[in-house]
Formats: sequence, C-alpha cells, structure tokens
Amino acid sequence: MTEQSSLLLRKQLADDDDIYQWEVVVIGPQDTLFEGGFFKATLTFPRDYPLRPPKLKFVTEIWHPNVAKNGDVCISILHEPGEDKYGYEKPEERWLPIHTVETIMISVISMLADPNGDSAANVDAAKEWRDDPKGIFKKKAFPQPVKVVGEVLHAEYQASIGAKSERGSSITSSTWMSSRMSADTETMRVPYTITLT
Repeated sequence: MTEQSSLLLRKQLADDDDIYQWEVVVIGPQDTLFEGGFFKATLTFPRDYPLRPPKLKFVTEIWHPNVAKNGDVCISILHEPGEDKYGYEKPEERWLPIHTVETIMISVISMLADPNGDSAANVDAAKEWRDDPKGIFKKKAFPQPVKVVGEVLHAEYQASIGAKSERGSSITSSTWMSSRMSADTETMRVPYTITLT
C-alpha cells in the first residue's frame, strides 16, 4: 500500500461526557457508486460492550439496501450474538466479542462496495440496486452533494479549531482531517478508505 492510499482511522467522542457514543465519518470506497461521498454516522456502544454489539447509524442521508431509511445499518457483524431466528445468518457471522471498531468499519466499507440485496433493511433501495444500479440507484445513493457534505465537515473542523484555540491547544497539521486529532482521540494507520472522527 502506498502512503496515499493509507488513511487515518480515528475516533472522537460525540459527547465528552459519554464514552459510549462516537462520531464517525466513512469515506465512500473507490470504484463504487459511493466513491467520493463523506458519510457521517454515530457508533453507539452498549454498556456491556464487547459482549453485545454497538449500533451504527448514518446521520448523512444515504440510499443503500443495508441501511434503513432512518440510517440504521443492518449487517451481520452488528447483529446480536447467537443463532439467527430466521436461519439466514450463521452464528460466526454475527457479533462476537473479538470484533473491534476496525472490523466493524471494514464491514461497513465492504457493505458500501457490495450491498447484500438478499437481506435488505431498505427494500426499495435493494430493488433499485438489483434493477438499475447505475441509473436510479446511483442518483439516490447519496443525495447530499459531496461538495455540501465536505463544506459541513470543513465548518465543523473550523469550529473545532476555535474551541481548541480557546483551550490553548495548537493545531500543527496541514490537512484538516488529520488536524482534528486532540488528546481525546486515538490514531493508527490502516489501508482502508475510512476516517473515524
């Protein structure tokens, strides 16, 4: 992997007083209908994590077979552990305490790249994806233009600079994504198209 294809995997608390809720931004994977999209989401952990899975909900509007109209993500890795009462998933495909935030986010990126139309949370999106993936479905895939989403994220970044300046922290990075780092964030290099903020 080249340095350019490697992005930062980061997390930041949505609320400094609640360690169970994180804000994340997923960047649409290359060579997919979601390429170029910035999708903001919340990752909410139950109090008994890692015995039970967190829940992922997109805040940015996204049209996808495995994302409910309210933004809830429906993928096997986020389903409660054990037997599937409908017989669709094997227990090993569901949540296991060995899963990490990284494995969850890799699954979300895979879901964006390769929707599962057989287990749809949004039946209308699944039908359009099967019938006309490069037509109607592509137009609805992420209705907020990338420019608008980028402007919103940039505005949030600008606001965070102001807040950090008031606290006496300095921002030294030349790129706004990497400069969102602060004392309450974790960073590691991974070769995936994702940024947790």
